[in-house]
Amino acid sequence: MTPEEFFALPVAIQLKKLFDAYPQMAAKVMAGEPMRAPFAPKFDTRIRVKGGYIWASETSLESLRFWHGRAKSGGDPKYKEKNEKDAKALSFFIIWREWFPVERWTGERNRQQVTADPPSGKSTVREWEAKSDAPRATTATSFDDDDYSGGDDADGKYF
Repeated sequence: MTPEEFFALPVAIQLKKLFDAYPQMAAKVMAGEPMRAPFAPKFDTRIRVKGGYIWASETSLESLRFWHGRAKSGGDPKYKEKNEKDAKALSFFIIWREWFPVERWTGERNRQQVTADPPSGKSTVREWEAKSDAPRATTATSFDDDDYSGGDDADGKYF
């Protein structure tokens, strides 16, 4: 049989032929604990790219490995902690994508349950959201004596 003929066979038949041809290798493979599929990551993670971000859930396995490698390689030492956190989050998606290369991910993004677009090597780049114009916590300010008119204090003193 030529390699072309072998690879034209269905994968299940290819594996059976390999297991029959290499019984020692088959015994080693079968000796371990049964493998279980990993759970999908609960939370999605953003990957910073030029012009915005992409969602890890919508990224192909090859792209996830690329971005994981960039996060692990570091760069500026002041971002080391952030890069380690990103690499850890991406590793969960890599493990899951190895088992489910074309599956649509379902989980949480921004506290909302979503189903992601199918994975792609060219994921949609989204723009970062503008910071909200909500008022921030006020800081303590000093008060002048003119701010108080004495109130309930009969002698006009403040404590």
